[in-house]
Amino acid sequence: MRWFGISLQAWLAISERDLDIDGDALTDPAARDGTVRDWRAWAKTVARLRPTTINNTLAAIDDFYTRRGLGPATARREALPRRAPKALSSKEVVRYLREVEHHADARDTVVALLPYYAGLRIGDRPKPWEINCSNAR
Repeated sequence: MRWFGISLQAWLAISERDLDIDGDALTDPAARDGTVRDWRAWAKTVARLRPTTINNTLAAIDDFYTRRGLGPATARREALPRRAPKALSSKEVVRYLREVEHHADARDTVVALLPYYAGLRIGDRPKPWEINCSNAR
């Protein structure tokens, strides 16, 4: 929620300072949509913000206007590039499997191996030191 507040404050400041607003953007849906579209163009070209930052700010703006009863703005979202998840190297796989084999009971082994065999990303897997080793052999 903090991100929404910061994004909204920045958007309001930039809207008042840098954008030529026709009408009251806080009460008029047409003025709102024009202001949000102008901000999006400014954020992309002048400020050179990343697509994720633009989309997060647009989500905060939509939330703001929805709570005011005007509904979300009609600005397009930025297309986000698809990124492949990072895979474990062969050495990391062997180390992980050995660590699980030597330090986990049956329940913990299942919890530790399920992400690996299900193909989850590296950030989703439990770390070997997070496994409950109280029943270690």
